[in-house]
Amino acid sequence: FALEGCLKADAILSAGYPVVSVPSISLWNTKEIADQEFLRRYFGGKTVAIVPDGDWLEWHLNRGAVIRQARFLQAYLTYRGINAVVASTPKAVYEASDGKIKGVDDYLGTECPGFGKGDLMQLEVVEHEIDDVLDPPTEDVTARCFLHEYRETMRAAFQYTATSLT
Repeated sequence: FALEGCLKADAILSAGYPVVSVPSISLWNTKEIADQEFLRRYFGGKTVAIVPDGDWLEWHLNRGAVIRQARFLQAYLTYRGINAVVASTPKAVYEASDGKIKGVDDYLGTECPGFGKGDLMQLEVVEHEIDDVLDPPTEDVTARCFLHEYRETMRAAFQYTATSLT
């Protein structure tokens, strides 16, 4: 599930994998995604990899919007019985390229010194951003308040999803 447009979808298709795409990270909540039959037909029995750009690591660029939308989609799909993970350009590749290799299209199409060319199966599953990565500067009080609300929202969403499926 490519979250950032047709170039990402084209890269995934070119690598030989099926893909669903939306034009922007915040535009995933479509009528198709709300359709249980659509979800069953296209996502049922599969693990859905939600693929945001690697700049989700950069709090100062997007204030957590990229990873937040990816996690909202993950919670939405999980609640509907779809196994979903968030996977992105490996952090080491993103950092080694000074942020130039951020999207799956960049990752699959660009040689990164010390890493070679990207492979879709080598995307990094994002597991611990809530506590380990999205840590805005201490002096940014607004960001700290927002991050606290985000953490609590995500914890509640995943707790609700886990208890409602059991």
